[in-house]
Amino acid sequence: MDPRPQATGGAPPGRTVTDGDGRLWHVFVVEEGMRWDPEIEMRRRSWLCCDRGDQRRYISPLPADWMRWSESELLAAIAEAKPDHRG
Repeated sequence: MDPRPQATGGAPPGRTVTDGDGRLWHVFVVEEGMRWDPEIEMRRRSWLCCDRGDQRRYISPLPADWMRWSESELLAAIAEAKPDHRG
């Protein structure tokens, strides 16, 4: 998969990777001030949103070099990411 930033269907630019189940994850940066919930724990810093439609996870704080990670490194980070249960 091409690791360069991509935009998919109006989603923020980021990366799209396919997991071992064949599901697409869209990974993008959420900047301070773009948060969905004003009470979210990492509201003072940017973070990565990992979204596959039926599931959303986050990586915080934002890894500075995440755009240079290989697809396997990004998938490993997604697997370890915290689940976002806010619906």
